[in-house]
Amino acid sequence: MVGNIDYVEGIINVEKHSNKGMLLTLLHEAVHAILFSAGLNNVDDDEHDEQLVQALAHGIFTLIKDNPKLIELIKQG
Repeated sequence: MVGNIDYVEGIINVEKHSNKGMLLTLLHEAVHAILFSAGLNNVDDDEHDEQLVQALAHGIFTLIKDNPKLIELIKQG
C-alpha cells in the first residue's frame, strides 16, 4: 500500500498509481481511521494488525464492486 493517514489532521494521503490500487489504498487507510476512532489501536505501537486491515479493505472493496446498488441504498438510508 502506498498511502498514509494523519490522525491529528484527519487526512488520508494516497500516492498516484492504478485506479484499483488507489481505491484499495484509500479503503486500507480508512479502515485504520475507523479502528483508531473506535479506540482499537494497539497500545504498544499505535498501529493495527496489517493483515486484518488488509482483509477488511479488500472485503469492503469487493462488497462495493460486486453490489453496485449498495451505495445508492446506503445514501437513501
